[in-house]
Amino acid sequence: MADGAGVARLVLALVFLVAGWAKLSDRPGSQRAVADFGFPESLARPIGILLPIAELATAIALLVSAWSRVGGASAVALLAFFVVAISASLARGQRPGCNCFGQVHSAPIGPKTLARNIVLAAGAVLVVVEGPGNFISSWIDRGSATLWVAVGGGVAIAGLAWFVLNLTAQQGKLLERIDALEEGRGHDAHAHHAHGSGLPVGETAPAFSLPSTSGETVSLDGLLARGRPVVLVFASQECQACTEVLPDVARWQREYDDALTIAVLSGGDPDINKAKAVDNGLATIALQRTDEVAKAYGYMGTPGAVVVWSDGTIATPVVAGSDAVRDLIPHAATDLHRPSPSSPGPEVGDDAPPIELPDLGGRTVSLADLRGASTLVLFWRQSCGYCAGMLDELREWDRSRSNGAPQLLVVSTSTAAEHEGMDLVSPVVLDARGEAMAAYGANGTPIGLLVDGDGRVASGLAVGAVAVMELARS
Repeated sequence: MADGAGVARLVLALVFLVAGWAKLSDRPGSQRAVADFGFPESLARPIGILLPIAELATAIALLVSAWSRVGGASAVALLAFFVVAISASLARGQRPGCNCFGQVHSAPIGPKTLARNIVLAAGAVLVVVEGPGNFISSWIDRGSATLWVAVGGGVAIAGLAWFVLNLTAQQGKLLERIDALEEGRGHDAHAHHAHGSGLPVGETAPAFSLPSTSGETVSLDGLLARGRPVVLVFASQECQACTEVLPDVARWQREYDDALTIAVLSGGDPDINKAKAVDNGLATIALQRTDEVAKAYGYMGTPGAVVVWSDGTIATPVVAGSDAVRDLIPHAATDLHRPSPSSPGPEVGDDAPPIELPDLGGRTVSLADLRGASTLVLFWRQSCGYCAGMLDELREWDRSRSNGAPQLLVVSTSTAAEHEGMDLVSPVVLDARGEAMAAYGANGTPIGLLVDGDGRVASGLAVGAVAVMELARS
């Protein structure tokens, strides 16, 4: 009878062989998955290449008896890495696509993904202990001790997952405390904005039709039939931050009923989602099978939101994080305006449209004069409540910018007199007719984007105060 180590070697080798080959065959998808797990963009490409190579090397080592222990150790290390990454994402309330087997199979992570990796890790521990895993007759005698070692290894890795989950959760609570303490300064401790993520502004929004907790079908066409912009809020039943923002969403549905149509899209158990809808005063929650609609809109995390114009085109990039959602929806109701169809704005990598406007003292300032370093172009209106709400934070950031921070150019549609007391170090130029805003496709305030040192657009539009300040600090 084959021993447990031999079976584990074969299973692990097949898993890593398929996973490595599939990831190499879908390198762009693998790199996106790495970025979705929170790794910096600068690391996404090398990790996306090195990870499948390491998986293939592990598979080969497992198949060669003389190298089986090395293969087992490599498998333990890789699986422990996966467990930590998955645990951290779940603790943050995010469920990115794991791209575990490339285009062969990719689905949002969840508790089952975590459990699968822990079980595989226990098998890898068994291979390390047993070595080649020959067909030995003494397996029954040795099995008890070996089994305990494998179980112990699995428990240790499960303990690591528990530690990461709780550590990340505690970090979230700490950030919430900091947020509460600094609320008076407008500091947003845990919101984050996916700059330029999702579909390009102006592109046709993907259609969908979903069942809902009320038994009705929720479709994009049905939402757009009311003739007003639609806000899609992406949520998840496991996401604590989503649960906390749902009462606000219900309130916005009432307050902005004449300006917006707001719909919540979630996944998971229908009964749990129905209870959440009832508890929070939502009429209904549309039910995704997994995250298929969020994925179609280019975003795989929760909570998040995107605005769709009444003509069915994308109005804003996707924003991510509860505070970014809280910032976007009132902004969409009061300060977001449909741009001219002839001014869709530039894409990332395009030459930035020229800006040459008078500053508050009447001196002409040109965006071209600021070349050589990146510049945050911030579109502004003094009478905008969201601009006023972020002014103290913007002023503090402007005064304390480090050498690595972008320059700042504020483009305002207000008059010079209205800026009295604004007190920024960086220049404020006056775009009275909104021509610069139209050239960049900025359809409201505050909205910002980065222009690199060579004069090219380096980011998508950051919509709202939270998103602008995160872009400034990036």
